[in-house]
Amino acid sequence: MDAFAQMNLAVTVLLTALDLLTLPPLCGLSIYDRVPSPSGQQLAVIFGKDCGATTGFNTQVSIFPANGEIFYADEYPPFVIADGRYNVFSTWTNDASISVVLPSSEKCSRNSITLEP
Repeated sequence: MDAFAQMNLAVTVLLTALDLLTLPPLCGLSIYDRVPSPSGQQLAVIFGKDCGATTGFNTQVSIFPANGEIFYADEYPPFVIADGRYNVFSTWTNDASISVVLPSSEKCSRNSITLEP
């Protein structure tokens, strides 16, 4: 293989790798609500992920710093995940405690989280 062909191959591989790195996420994200903490420093983000026909609807809640950054669900894992799309009611009792209310019959998983003041 001559130098020109090697250069073409290297450029093609590099462009393909860059293209793969910049692909949009495979799952869509719908944000239903943002509930600020009493101090306004954090948000409870209520959202759903849509990963196509192989996954069902879901409702999730994550805590996210209210600093103007873009919310990425993978960086701020949910502490509530419910199967299905529901109206979720959340109320902060203080900056370190939040109450999340779902319909009682719904299947969901709950995780405990600790919020830093």
